[in-house]
Amino acid sequence: MVPAIPLIKQKRYINAFQRAGATDEAHACTPEELGLRDSLIFKRMIVRGIFIQCPDGRYYLNVPLASVYQSGRQYFLRIFLLVLLILFIALLSGMFLK
Repeated sequence: MVPAIPLIKQKRYINAFQRAGATDEAHACTPEELGLRDSLIFKRMIVRGIFIQCPDGRYYLNVPLASVYQSGRQYFLRIFLLVLLILFIALLSGMFLK
C-alpha cells in the first residue's frame, strides 16, 4: 500500500489547484493558500512540470501535463495491483496443492 500514498497526495494537490481555478498565471496561488504543505512530493511535481512556478512564488497547474501524468500513474497502479493479485493467487494455489 506504500506506493499508493504518494499517488493520493499528488492527486490531492492536483484537485486542490483545479478547484481553486489555479490553471494559469493570472490565477496562481501557493499551496499554503489551499491548505496544503510545500512538501517533497509537491517539489517533485514542480520538477516534472506539473506545476509551474510564477516569478512571485505562486504556482499554477499545467493541466495537459497533469492529465497525462495522472493517466500514467493510474496505469502503474493497475499493473501493481495485477501483480499483487497474481502473487496472491499463486500463494493460494500453492497452499491447496500441499
